[in-house]
Amino acid sequence: MSSELSQPSPAEHRFAWDGFEFVVPADWNLSFYDFSNSASRVVRLEDDVGIRLQMEWCRPQAAVGLDRIQSRFKELGGQVETMAESQSAVEGLPAGWTGLIYVMPDKRRLAVAFWLAPAGRFFVFFRLHFDGEGSRQAGQVLRRLATSFRLQTEPAIAWRCYDLDLELPADFRLAETAFQAGRKYMLFDWHLRRFFFWQFSLADHVLARKPDLVDWAADFLNHCKFIRGPRFFKEGGRLQNQRRAQYPLGHYDEIGRLCFQWWTRVWHDPDENWIRLMVFNYRRPSDLDRLPSSVRGGA
Repeated sequence: MSSELSQPSPAEHRFAWDGFEFVVPADWNLSFYDFSNSASRVVRLEDDVGIRLQMEWCRPQAAVGLDRIQSRFKELGGQVETMAESQSAVEGLPAGWTGLIYVMPDKRRLAVAFWLAPAGRFFVFFRLHFDGEGSRQAGQVLRRLATSFRLQTEPAIAWRCYDLDLELPADFRLAETAFQAGRKYMLFDWHLRRFFFWQFSLADHVLARKPDLVDWAADFLNHCKFIRGPRFFKEGGRLQNQRRAQYPLGHYDEIGRLCFQWWTRVWHDPDENWIRLMVFNYRRPSDLDRLPSSVRGGA
């Protein structure tokens, strides 16, 4: 598969999720994801107007053939074809990609595309929604998406959406998220260990109320409903923790997972005006070796 690894233009950003990444227009952002289906997973990206991209992907346990994917693609396309005024193939896509653009009665464009990885162990379907500006832009966006699409094969994979940029080992599985105005939260599981990640926007406003970053982080974690076993505090300029008196043997959640150790990091980027706070609840010292160097910075 061809892949353009150049940096996105100012009008674009790179979206990375669940082991893949690609480039989309800068105002397309994550609005929904669903990992509940073991057979396939789904994400949606939206702009200020509405849904722009729907993506469904699967990693089958056994390799699948192109004929099966083409049949599924025709089934999806057939549902649209009955409503469309016309359709045309998208030219200039990388090898292995197939794409069509449908013109709807209200002149909106719908682009559909699929790609099957050469080994047959990953396939993806896209639906891209466009206003009635003509098929040229729809084709350009789809070609850019397809040529920039790649599967991440590094030991640490990236998660990129909004202003969030995080790298974690590929076997850290996303379990929960909460993306709110000013705060983004992600929880990952790895063999009963848990990795918590927060990113807070408008850090200047946060620190105006409590100027000491580490004191602020300790206070936040001590009031966090997700974390009950340890108490956090500042010592030697760093974020530390110790067992709470009411849990001398550990909180029941720690006991159930046999994870009694807590690693923490917090740092402030004044240029980007965010605060990142990370907590790793782990079992043995060697677990810390799994964390990439990009994660280990901070206080």
